[in-house]
Amino acid sequence: MLRFARQRLRSALGDAPTTTRPTVRLVVASAAGQGLLFLGTLVAARHVDPADFGVLGVFAVCAVLFGMPASGRLEAAIPLPVRDDRAVGILVLGGLLIPIVTTISWLAMEVLGGAVLAWTDATRLSSLPWSVPLATAIVGGRALALGWATRRGFIAAMAAGRLANGAVMGGLFAATALSDHHLSWLVAGWIAGQAAELAVLAIRLAADPACRRPRLPADRLRRLARRYRRFPTILLWSHLMEQIAVLLPTPLISAGFGAEIAGRVNLLLRIVVRPLAIIGTSMSVVLVAESARRLRERLDPSPVLAAATGRLAVLAAILFVPMAVLGPMMLAAILGPAWRDAGPFLIAMIPGVAADFVAIPVVPILGLLERLWTQTLVGGLRIALMTLAILCAAAVGCTPVSMLWILSGAMVLVGATTILLCRRGVRTARPTRPAPPRGMMTG
Repeated sequence: MLRFARQRLRSALGDAPTTTRPTVRLVVASAAGQGLLFLGTLVAARHVDPADFGVLGVFAVCAVLFGMPASGRLEAAIPLPVRDDRAVGILVLGGLLIPIVTTISWLAMEVLGGAVLAWTDATRLSSLPWSVPLATAIVGGRALALGWATRRGFIAAMAAGRLANGAVMGGLFAATALSDHHLSWLVAGWIAGQAAELAVLAIRLAADPACRRPRLPADRLRRLARRYRRFPTILLWSHLMEQIAVLLPTPLISAGFGAEIAGRVNLLLRIVVRPLAIIGTSMSVVLVAESARRLRERLDPSPVLAAATGRLAVLAAILFVPMAVLGPMMLAAILGPAWRDAGPFLIAMIPGVAADFVAIPVVPILGLLERLWTQTLVGGLRIALMTLAILCAAAVGCTPVSMLWILSGAMVLVGATTILLCRRGVRTARPTRPAPPRGMMTG
C-alpha cells in the first residue's frame, strides 16, 4: 500500500528526477507534520468547547493580518537577484520592518482590539494581550527565512521545519486535555508551532556561507529598497489578502452565526480538510523556485505553470473525492457522537477547499512576473465574494450548511478566475529565448 501511494504521488508530481525527490520529501514532511497536528487536535476536540476553536480562528486572522506585513513581503524578492549579497540586503531590509510592525500590532490591539473581538464573539482573546504581537514577530521572521531557503533550495530544512511546526503545535493542542485554560493552550500551541519552524530554518541559514556575506552599505540598501519597493507597497497587500482569505471564514461565520458554529467549521478545516490542502501548497515552493530560475535565465515559465496546474488537479481528485465519500461516516467515530450531524458541513466545504487546493499554489507566479495589480485583484475578489457569501447568508436567515454551499460556489468561481489570470500573465511574458522541451522541475 505504501509503495502504491508513493508511486501515485510521484506520478502526480512528474517524472523529473532532479526535483521529484525534493518535492516528495517536502510533501511527505508536510503530511507527517499535519498528521501530528491532526492527532493533537483530535485529543483537544474531545475536551475543548468548539467555541474555543472559533476564538482560535479569530486569533489566527489577527496574527496573519499583522505577521504578513512584518516582512514587507520582501521574502518574495529574495530569490530574484543574481548576486547573493543583494539577496542578503533584501533579507536585512525585511528584518528591519519586524520590530516596527510588531509595535504597530500591539498598539492596534490596544486601541481597536476590543471592538473587533466583540463583533466576532471572541472577547476572551483580550485576556491574552501578548499573543498577537508575539505572533507578528514570529510570522514575519519565518517568512523571511522561508524566502532565503527557497532561493538556496534548502528543501530538507523546509521539510524539517514543517515537521517541527506540526509536532509542536499538535503536542500543545493535546496538552489542553490536561489544563482548564483551553484557549491559552490553543493560542500558545499556534505560536509555538510557527516558532519551531522558524528555529529550524534559522539554524540552516546560520550555517549557510552565502547568508553570512558582508552587509551592503546604507546607500546600497536604499537602492535595493527603491528597486523592490513594489513588494511592500503592492505585492504585500495581494499576498495578505490571499492569506487572510484562507482564515477569514472563521471570524465571519463567528460574527454571523456565533462562535460555536465557527468553531465547528474551524475544527473540520483543521482535522479533515486543511491537512490535505497544505500538501498541495508544498508544490508551490518548487513552482516558485523553478519559475524564478527560468526567469533569471530568460526562459519561458509557462510549461512549469501548465504542468503544476494539471498535477494539482490530479492530486485534488485523489485526495478530496474519497474524503467526500468517507469523511461524513468517519466524523462520529473520530470526534464522538456529538459530531454525527457534521457530515453535511464537511460535504458542503469540500468543493471550495478543492478549488483553493488547485488555485492558491499557482498565484505566487504573478509576483514573479511582477503582475502585482493582477495579484491584488485576485485577492480582493476572493475576499469580497467570501464576505458577501457569508454575511448575506446570515442576513437572509440561511442555515449554516446552506451558507457553506454558497461559500463553496464562490470559491470555485474565484479559483477558476485565478488560474485563467495566471495563464494570461504567463502568456504575455516575453522571454529572450524559448524554454527547452523539458518536464516540469527539471534541473
